[in-house]
Amino acid sequence: MVKKNLAYVLYDFHTGGMETTIYNLARHLNDEFNFHFIATHVPKIHNKFKELGEAAYIKDYKSLVKYYKKNNIDIVQVNIEDWYARAAKEAGVKRIVERTDGDRNCCKSSKKYVDYVIASTNGTKKLIAKQITEKKIEVVYNGVDINIFGRGNRNRCGFSEHDIIVGRVGRLVGGKRVELLIQALSWIGKSSDPHKKRVKLVIVGGNSKMPGAPPMKANWERLARQLGLLNYSVIFTGDKENPAPYINGFDICACVSNEKNEGIPNSLLEPMAARCPAIATNVGNINELVNNENGFFVSQNPQDIGKKILQLCDDKLRKKMGRAARKTIEKHFNMDRMIKKYRRIYLDI
Repeated sequence: MVKKNLAYVLYDFHTGGMETTIYNLARHLNDEFNFHFIATHVPKIHNKFKELGEAAYIKDYKSLVKYYKKNNIDIVQVNIEDWYARAAKEAGVKRIVERTDGDRNCCKSSKKYVDYVIASTNGTKKLIAKQITEKKIEVVYNGVDINIFGRGNRNRCGFSEHDIIVGRVGRLVGGKRVELLIQALSWIGKSSDPHKKRVKLVIVGGNSKMPGAPPMKANWERLARQLGLLNYSVIFTGDKENPAPYINGFDICACVSNEKNEGIPNSLLEPMAARCPAIATNVGNINELVNNENGFFVSQNPQDIGKKILQLCDDKLRKKMGRAARKTIEKHFNMDRMIKKYRRIYLDI
């Protein structure tokens, strides 16, 4: 069988939930497609993508049309931007797929140039259905490689097995509200709870690579330093080529983002696969993942967050909810299910 040429077009190919999903797709479908990774905003493309296919930085419409034609692209998967899909239509690409992620941007593009839309959640599907017939929309949850998480190497950043590590993994941008987790740890430290000295916070990830993005890592490190927590009970690891050992070292995972900053984030999916109960704000479509059995919803209030963390310091409760978290991922968010759905969509539109 002749392999089809499939191009993914994003702002950048470095770190983030969408990039992780695309990398996993390409890694598992590499025998069936020739992959092209096209970044339009950030020139540097991570080497792991270059190992799986062709990589290009293209920042204008005409050059994108030319690239599609020159490389005989059969399928294009776009995200957010209309001009990616419009260029594909002009170039005569046979199949144009848009993959949406979260409430904030799922309706940003017009959908008039795409043949099919992959919605990352049921919530986004309802919004997209106002733009395009439901027959052309399918919900495909992000999948997690459950063989990587919950076993193997564990990096606890020097903290003991007795400690309780609250973990946050992902790109550090303002809407993720990491300061709330730092403030929650400060509140815990001032409480009279007997578990307070056990609680630690590990933040895995670096700043956004987008031009003009603020240096949130430095801002949040400054806050932790001012509160006397940095490198004592709060650790920032920076970007990690392989975050899995750090995630496997978490005991609790946290995502306290602003409204419309999340769909169903990998920052919860991966730690939950590693049997971490979740502490999350009920924003975006996180309620399709987190429930009362596998985690807690919190307000954006450090004291509320701190109380839920302390509640999960009960070893029996934390492990029970962690097992429920793992079962949720195995049933609804496993990698094999995601790969099968994408393969069918790419080939059968």
